[in-house]
Amino acid sequence: GKQMRLLGYQGQIISFEPLTAAYQHLVRLSEADKKWEAYNFGLGEKEEEVQLNISKNSFSSSILNINDNHTSAFPDSRYVDQQTIWTRTFDSVFEQMVGVRDRVFLKIDTQGYEMNVLKGAVKSLSRIVGIQLEMALVPLYQGEYLYQDIIQFLDQYNFKLHGVENGISDYESGRLLQMDGIFINEGMKKTTN
Repeated sequence: GKQMRLLGYQGQIISFEPLTAAYQHLVRLSEADKKWEAYNFGLGEKEEEVQLNISKNSFSSSILNINDNHTSAFPDSRYVDQQTIWTRTFDSVFEQMVGVRDRVFLKIDTQGYEMNVLKGAVKSLSRIVGIQLEMALVPLYQGEYLYQDIIQFLDQYNFKLHGVENGISDYESGRLLQMDGIFINEGMKKTTN
């Protein structure tokens, strides 16, 4: 959100953060911005109470268990604690947060849980212009869907991959482990504002 503001974006930002410490930091960042809302829950495939694994570096925290190839490449990604959180579906909050004419860009950064978020958003996908999300080339978390699964899933909803950004790489082998995929909804009618 902060980076988007620095780049000149002046529209509405809605953030979801289930991790207590990260949420408190998010609130401090967003409280002076009248167009930035922050919510203290996660997004997933269904509404439920789950355990969030907290990594030492915080960035690698996930509902999913972490794989050894991730902790080998990044030792600070190992889990050091857990927190009980609540998840909701994107579909369950979409209508109350988004106006009929709003053009929505969805960014998902859930450490291997991206497909679960997408499955909880299928009713809303037709009203989303673009999506950016992390996609793994190798499984970094147990039960994680890989990049080709995400591409295939989003293709069903007319989202086409328009670009990729390098994510994390294994420093020893140089192998790219994760990238961000940027998808555009090609089925959405062009609108003018």
